[in-house]
Amino acid sequence: MKRESFELSRGFTLIEMMISVAVLAIITVYMTGLLVQQSRSYEVVDDVAEAQQTERAIGDLLERDALATGMLAIAGGAVSGIDNSGPLNTDILCVTDADVVGDPTVIGQGMLGIRVVAGYVTGTGIEGLVLAAPSVEQLDDPLEPVVAAYDNNFPPDGVANTDFIFTPFSGLAGGVIVTDPDNPAGGSQCGLLTLVTGAAPVLTVDWNVRVDGIPLVPVPTPLGAGPKVAIPAHIYFIRPGTLARAPQLMRDGLLLADGVEDLQVAYFHDLDRDGVCDTTEWGGGPCANPVQATGPYSSSARNNCLLRALRFNFVVRTANQDANTALDPAKATGGFMQTENAPARVGALDGFRRRVFSRTVMPRNAPINSGSSPRGCS
Repeated sequence: MKRESFELSRGFTLIEMMISVAVLAIITVYMTGLLVQQSRSYEVVDDVAEAQQTERAIGDLLERDALATGMLAIAGGAVSGIDNSGPLNTDILCVTDADVVGDPTVIGQGMLGIRVVAGYVTGTGIEGLVLAAPSVEQLDDPLEPVVAAYDNNFPPDGVANTDFIFTPFSGLAGGVIVTDPDNPAGGSQCGLLTLVTGAAPVLTVDWNVRVDGIPLVPVPTPLGAGPKVAIPAHIYFIRPGTLARAPQLMRDGLLLADGVEDLQVAYFHDLDRDGVCDTTEWGGGPCANPVQATGPYSSSARNNCLLRALRFNFVVRTANQDANTALDPAKATGGFMQTENAPARVGALDGFRRRVFSRTVMPRNAPINSGSSPRGCS
């Protein structure tokens, strides 16, 4: 009988298994680290892309408002703002609201505004401005009919009321520009509406622009003597951030974008009308480049008949910090970025990525750009 032999198969030894597990662990750790790094990189890229998209959207809206500002308005109120030197150092911008004009065909060029008959006393704190007429055309000719110059109701109701931007239930609260219709060289003042009441309209205006109880404008600059005219305006400002919330860019009291840390505005008044940017003609920033420099802007000392251009800058940060910062604070990047003439702020690196947006706009309705000579401009 033939005898068959069988060869028994051998398994892994304990040492071989330990080596295999060790190699697998090394590969796993390496791959996990690689995936984590890739995930963090994707998060950073997504955050930066979102911040850049936010920048473009804000920039387009600001440009639209800046291009249209001054439409049919008193020259002195073409634009106004506050070059803030307060603790927050963020500027405030007011541009006239072109959307409130009811029927432009009945309003003369450079005549739009509502007469302030009482209430403007100090130009500081909170004041109630009593308004008289829907159009300053009546100041030129008292026999002219009362024109519903402002009519931003939808649909338009043809009623000669103020139609300033104010809807308390939604939080919508626009701005107001006050200026002297006969003296554009006397400048303008920008304020935040807190209440609009009465058949004979009264505008309650906060010249300190308080946000969450914090005055963004510690010391407003009032206008001098003379008649006053109020013009509806869009108002842009930064709502300070907290530990639980990022700083926010507000437009007419409503949230426009999260993570906007700074707004700076510079103004070019072409004093010699030569179309050349001279060093003394930019207020709020330098003449050439949108970088930190001297040159304060005071709205009460600028003649908007000579307004040639304005430049706005804002800083947007990412929604999230770089995850590497949480693991190792020494890797933190992205300190606060400053533009125009605001003082540098002291602050540690925090891991947020930041982007600066800058754009220069020539308002098409500014007298010097449109070639018009409205009231008070020679």
